[in-house]
Amino acid sequence: MSTLECARQAAGRFLLAACFGRQREDGTSSPLSYLCSRGIRKIPYRFETRRPSLGKAPGRRQEVISKESVGESYGQPHKTIGAPADAWYYRDKFWTERVSAPAMYNAFFGFSESPFSLSPDPSFFYRSEQHEEALAHLVYGVQARKGFIVLTGEVGTGKTTMLECLRDYLESQYIEFAFLFNSRINSDQFFEMIAYDLNLPCQRTSKTEVLFALNQLLVEQAQDGRTVVLLVDEAHNLEWEVLEEIRLLGNLENRNGKLLQIILSGQPELERKLDAPNLRQLKQRIVLRCNLEPFTLRDAVEYMESRLEKAGMPGQTVFSEELMAEIHLRAQGIPRVINAICDNLLLTAFALERKACAVDMLDEVCRDMRLEWPGSRRLRARMPEETAFERERTPYKV
Repeated sequence: MSTLECARQAAGRFLLAACFGRQREDGTSSPLSYLCSRGIRKIPYRFETRRPSLGKAPGRRQEVISKESVGESYGQPHKTIGAPADAWYYRDKFWTERVSAPAMYNAFFGFSESPFSLSPDPSFFYRSEQHEEALAHLVYGVQARKGFIVLTGEVGTGKTTMLECLRDYLESQYIEFAFLFNSRINSDQFFEMIAYDLNLPCQRTSKTEVLFALNQLLVEQAQDGRTVVLLVDEAHNLEWEVLEEIRLLGNLENRNGKLLQIILSGQPELERKLDAPNLRQLKQRIVLRCNLEPFTLRDAVEYMESRLEKAGMPGQTVFSEELMAEIHLRAQGIPRVINAICDNLLLTAFALERKACAVDMLDEVCRDMRLEWPGSRRLRARMPEETAFERERTPYKV
């Protein structure tokens, strides 16, 4: 069964339980009682008021229950007008909320929240040795006002999560900061985004006014014994002109150190970009460098177990040690890929109503995700084609 089929089956089970639930004590049908007993108390609004089976038959009265007629009590059942007698729906006072797909298996496994979300959530931050060291470097660089700090790592190794952790630290210390998450910008847009993030009182489309307002903010913060931080994610995409503007911002300093701390985060291409001769001035100003490598097997196992524990499953039994070792191999130690694999495995297990994942599920998930790893059939099948192509390009020397 493919991952897509498992997702469809899981969604089908979810909606089936919502439409044809178990009987309540008073004998009336409560379709959400089964889901509510498993911790799910909200369903999408579209399934509350509109049912495809009702349609728009001629002469049928079409009415939609308003918020006022529903009331504000949480979890109170209400019957939909025109729906069958066994169709009961629980409404929430927050009508805009939706039930996400992972919520389907969260109740099944007893999770309080999704353990393998792809979002950079600092609450799930795994403090491996290298991540702990990198975070310490970032915090030290800000506290000591070192100026330029560079954080690099392969795709999916946790750079954005590190920046989110640093943002939490900066907020806790009441340190002003600007966070640029989109690096495909020119120099004018760069200054405009800084002005918006720092809420500078100036005409934000004027570079001159932004620089004057920024300098005033930096001086005021320095007089109070504070600093200002500029975080740039995906910095490997920055244009040369923007990188030069960033270097010039590093010249804002006093006798006690740099007034603006600049943290550049990006993929390994950023390091190669900084090695260019025209950026040698910027390269010399970089005081601290951090690099995130893929997880080792030990780190990967502890990473998966820590996320399951934080989600509400200490001493997990869903993934065996052999399966976690295989997940590490196929994900090649990349945390984001590990999350994607584990999330699909949990969804597959939920669709099959199994409390433990197996290697056959992992094989199906990897095929659907089109993963390649050392020893995989997909990689072995591609190698002869690449070898033959190279032979055609490189004639034999006589």
